[in-house]
Amino acid sequence: MRLILFFFILLFSAQSQAQLKEFEHAYDVNLNEEIPMLWRLQKEYAKSRSDYDWHYDYSWNIPPVFDKDFNNSIKQFGTIEKRIESADEEGLLRDLQHLPKEFYPYIGPVLHTVPGLSGKILELPGIKETKNKFPQKIASKLAAIPDIEFVSPGLYIYLMPMIFGEGVNSREFPQTINKHQNMPPIRIKKELLESALKEVPTEKFALNAPEQPQNLGIRHYSADAATPLSQADVKAFIGTLDNLLEFKSDLQTEVRFISLNGIMSYWDEKHGINPNAAFLKTMVNPCQTVARKVKWLGMRQEFQKIIGNKAFGLDDWAYTCDKTLKAYRSASQSYAEITSMNILKKGYIYKMINQFDYYTPEERLTHKYFIEASIQLYQTTSNDMDAVRPYKDELYQKLSEFGSNLLGAPLILP
Repeated sequence: MRLILFFFILLFSAQSQAQLKEFEHAYDVNLNEEIPMLWRLQKEYAKSRSDYDWHYDYSWNIPPVFDKDFNNSIKQFGTIEKRIESADEEGLLRDLQHLPKEFYPYIGPVLHTVPGLSGKILELPGIKETKNKFPQKIASKLAAIPDIEFVSPGLYIYLMPMIFGEGVNSREFPQTINKHQNMPPIRIKKELLESALKEVPTEKFALNAPEQPQNLGIRHYSADAATPLSQADVKAFIGTLDNLLEFKSDLQTEVRFISLNGIMSYWDEKHGINPNAAFLKTMVNPCQTVARKVKWLGMRQEFQKIIGNKAFGLDDWAYTCDKTLKAYRSASQSYAEITSMNILKKGYIYKMINQFDYYTPEERLTHKYFIEASIQLYQTTSNDMDAVRPYKDELYQKLSEFGSNLLGAPLILP
């Protein structure tokens, strides 16, 4: 939830150094790591996350006489009905108070569905009134969708007119103006037309012309993070998506993948990775995260059946997938999104954050991680974008079937 709120603060803030070098590899996924013993790590993680004092780890450690103090403790734990306050609650409250009130109708309804939030947040003026209410104003291009009022409150943020350059913030995203409306008609000389027909013969380029063989470029096998994309790579990746969707449709399989999210973050933090980076790298590199999960779960053989039909190995499928997603996002950016990304890259937001005393040093660092992750979502090359552009429509059609996650990793689509 704080990620969503902060995204909008970034998107619509006005004033704020280029991408910081220290974050360049902060979100890398190590696909050559030593794989932990999963059952032992799951037990350790469950114990670390619990508010319950387990007292005894194993059945063979239980003494013949039950511990009276422990007995009293668990009775008290079971009878106290007290809400456990979240450490992020005060920060969330501050973010809400500094967010423009126009955003409340799109954020408030989902806050009322989050278990455990206190009245401090839910009774906040402007948030309180949004309970179970559909926003009165939504983007005009979405208004015609039948039954859109039944969409989940978690998706209300995508209905905001401001995202599409409408409403109170439209001035931040000026519309392109045609400066040549009164231009006189252009007359083409006969000689120029004849010359053009020589270069572009009708028999090759007419609507009914025979299809020319398409040059898709080099198909890169055993690709890594630095290997450039070709159209052949993108086409091969798309060819794996139907199998991947079928694999994902098995509920038991998907639950196993999703359940690894917290455990992996816990493992990374234990090994010195910043908690923000441990969480955000699944968003920046979702496909490498999936490959990492496949290895942890010992499912290489099953997953190879999905990608092997297009001659992919596990790691090079993951790298190709992540590069394709980043290039697809960049190639699909609207004018408003390009403007927002330029604001982030110029670093104005860093300056703005440092001016506010209500952010603690830890919160400032967290915001920097979120900013840099947002930039890296679009980290690509012109070559990769050129490889993806012919397949934008097909990628949209295939990827949208996955919804918002790829086996537990956030799938952020344009």
